[in-house]
Amino acid sequence: MMDLLVNEIIRDKTNEINYRVLWIDSNNTIGYVIDIDAKNALPRKIIVAEIIQGIITGDNSKIREDEHAKKHIYRNPSQKDIEKKDKAWEVISDIISLEPDIYSRNKRGKYIDRVIQKHGTTKVTVYKYLRKYWQRGKTKECLLPDYDNVGRNTPKENRKGGRPNSKGYRTRNIDEQTQEIFKRAYKKYYLNHKKNSLSYAYKMMIREFYAIDIYFKDGREHVILNDEEELPSINQFRYWYRNLISPDEGIKKREGFKAFERDSRALLGSSTYEVFGPGSKYQIDATPCNVYLVSRYNQEWIIGRPVLYLVIDVYSRMIVGMYVGLEGPSWIGMMMALYNTASNKQEFCGKYGITITKEDWPSQGLPETIVGDRGELEGLNINQAINGLNISIELNPAYRPDWKGIVEKLLDKSQSNLKPFLPGYVDTTYRERGMRDYRVDAALTIEKYTEIIIHFILHHNKNLYMANYTRDNEMIRDEVKPTPLNVWSWGIKNRTGKLKEVDEDILKFYLLPTHTASVTAKGIKFKKLLYNCASALKHSWFSKARQDGTWKVKISYDPRNLDQIFIHKDDPKYPFEVCSLLEHQESYKSRTYEEILQLFDNEKVNYSNSKFDILQNEVNFMETIESIVREAEQKKNESEKYAPVKSNSEKTKGIRRNRKMDKLMTRQDEYFKLSQENELSSEPPKQNESKSNVVKLNNKQPSVKDLYMKKRMKRKNEE
Repeated sequence: MMDLLVNEIIRDKTNEINYRVLWIDSNNTIGYVIDIDAKNALPRKIIVAEIIQGIITGDNSKIREDEHAKKHIYRNPSQKDIEKKDKAWEVISDIISLEPDIYSRNKRGKYIDRVIQKHGTTKVTVYKYLRKYWQRGKTKECLLPDYDNVGRNTPKENRKGGRPNSKGYRTRNIDEQTQEIFKRAYKKYYLNHKKNSLSYAYKMMIREFYAIDIYFKDGREHVILNDEEELPSINQFRYWYRNLISPDEGIKKREGFKAFERDSRALLGSSTYEVFGPGSKYQIDATPCNVYLVSRYNQEWIIGRPVLYLVIDVYSRMIVGMYVGLEGPSWIGMMMALYNTASNKQEFCGKYGITITKEDWPSQGLPETIVGDRGELEGLNINQAINGLNISIELNPAYRPDWKGIVEKLLDKSQSNLKPFLPGYVDTTYRERGMRDYRVDAALTIEKYTEIIIHFILHHNKNLYMANYTRDNEMIRDEVKPTPLNVWSWGIKNRTGKLKEVDEDILKFYLLPTHTASVTAKGIKFKKLLYNCASALKHSWFSKARQDGTWKVKISYDPRNLDQIFIHKDDPKYPFEVCSLLEHQESYKSRTYEEILQLFDNEKVNYSNSKFDILQNEVNFMETIESIVREAEQKKNESEKYAPVKSNSEKTKGIRRNRKMDKLMTRQDEYFKLSQENELSSEPPKQNESKSNVVKLNNKQPSVKDLYMKKRMKRKNEE
């Protein structure tokens, strides 16, 4: 593939302009060039791919002979010339290395102002020195006085551009009016989401601005163009696009700002910039792993692809934390990775049967700053984490994953390095006919896959040779081998590591999400669940809530299990108090937040489905009650037909007496009658004995009820 190199000279054949390449970014995407002949030339931003494409198509070419550089090599300067050169170098030497900012029109001014103030020179002089340095090869010798410029160049605006075409015409000059037409055409036909070609935009411009007449044929409009020598050429149209429209603007208008930020932005920064030592800044990210796993409970169950979270120390490139799980990518998985980051790695590895020393994986603690994706870290209570754990959190803006490039590259590496060894690894060709479905080969559980990732991390930290890592003078002096573990260990000793040790429970508390709960007479209520705690009992919260009304309290909770919630307290040593689920809430124990919400939703659905049946039964119930009442009222009315008319006072006068008599009669009807026949006779009764053979003696005494009714009838007859 063809490359551009700094200091190469590129000739624009269309406009007969020679450019020197001043700077190219590390991705070979964006660069700066300068016209080496123009008197007032300044650096111009270019897209490298467009220049290379022009070389391929023949519109541009590389000039091998650098006449500007040669004439200074063979020259024998006088002492006066050398003094002038040294003076010019003294003026600009402090700012020429500020690449690429020094080439930017918006940023260059402040540097030149500093030079003017420091050396007492003028802006014209500084620009003269810079222009000479840039145009003639970017060496100190370029600043020697130049006595070869004799005579006067013809102004560009008065020259006919390019050589004559096959018809003998030279292309017309591009004046300011034509440039304005070009701008309108670029904006209307090229700089939009339709992504038309420049050739299309050129033709539409010619049709709109260079037609001198129209006519109709077959009912359709046609145009008559101006004379050929009066039309700008397609090459001029392309050339002025590069001059009038910045590369950044073109990409933003055609691809969108989001795509520009993600794919086309010049990568001028470094992740290690402004990190002083280990623990200054950690980068965290997650990716779905390209391997299918099986369940730990039943290896016949394929459970899909896990998510891998890695936390990287920017200073040393050491992996300082990890988590493999089925969560996410989400804040829950991110929370687990941060917890692992602050945990003892010997104990962690021991859970998976891996024995290490503290020196094998020495990181334990939290950093000063954590950089991560907005989506995951926003799930955490950022203010709580910042205040409680004394860390700062930087959220990457949307569509800018490159801001945490170190960890993303490492995630990709972890996938590619492990691919040959993993059963169930994702194979994009499996859908082709005859190819085996890789998912059925899954054999690793999440524990075994975690064990593999741990070994990968230990290998990476110890053995990765970072050939491109920039060591400072002290590291070079101490002959620090550029591996993550060596750089980390050296940094801890010599750079005063920024790690913070945190109590395990305190760390968990500040990583958990927060919410509010209500103190009610029935308990501390959170999502319809009821809790109790020692402070509530000690200070009679529930009694106060019943008397004075409910109030809110701030809590933290773990959505994976709601058996406990944690009330916030003002005590920095013990910032929380545990609240436990009440005993009568047994059905909600050991359930996740999602499961409990599902239970509540199911109850709503069941109630909704039963509403009609409940309504039907309630209507029938009311009808039954009313029927009984009607029957009683009817019976009462019939009884009153044959009874003498009484006043209300007479009816209510004997309530106590009537109640007493009615109670006596009810007792006679309801008292328990227990048979003693089976107790008196040990022989079982004969089954074939007929009831008609039993002779009953009528020795029953009159009951209280009988006496009452007899007395009542007698009184009625007397009346």
